[in-house]
Amino acid sequence: MSLDTAELENYFLERFTTRFDIQSQLSLLFLLIGEKPGAMIMFVDESKEELLKEFCRDFDLNFQKKESDIHQIFYVTMDEKYFDLLETVEDEGSFYTKKSMGKFLGYPAEAIDFFVQNSGNLRLRDDMREKIDDMIENGDLTRENSYLLDLVMFTPELTHKGVKNAVEIGERRRELLRQFDRQHDTELGDKILEKIFNRSKPYFRTV
Repeated sequence: MSLDTAELENYFLERFTTRFDIQSQLSLLFLLIGEKPGAMIMFVDESKEELLKEFCRDFDLNFQKKESDIHQIFYVTMDEKYFDLLETVEDEGSFYTKKSMGKFLGYPAEAIDFFVQNSGNLRLRDDMREKIDDMIENGDLTRENSYLLDLVMFTPELTHKGVKNAVEIGERRRELLRQFDRQHDTELGDKILEKIFNRSKPYFRTV
């Protein structure tokens, strides 16, 4: 797929910046460069919906819209076949199973299992931060590398191995963004990485 760099920069460096959080932007960018089979964009209101639909048209993306009682969710993919991964919860036609969502979003198998087991765990992000702090304190992880976890967009299993594997994925994705910049003569990837690493602390996304 040929990408129009100027158009990408218009979306990701201007139009998306006040509408979508950095994790949503990363999901869509990784989708476009072939790193993820699908992206899930949550809390889509009417103005966001029009912008997202325009983005999908411009880059030939497919989407499905699901509505809950409080907000809309968009599932976006380059190939419609990936929608077949999504399995509806029995008797709840507007919701997909956690396991099928993990597959659609490209989570590793162990991360899907952890995602399913911890659905509804309100302490998950706090537990994640405690694990990271412990690993940094013990010298098993640098604080700078902890920011790489924001590039994986899933919560890893909270073990030494689980976190280390996630950091490796983050390192690979950071290099993908840098490679994208070199190949397309842009600073888009670098500017997104700058937003991630300039935070006062990592976000540690839990969905």
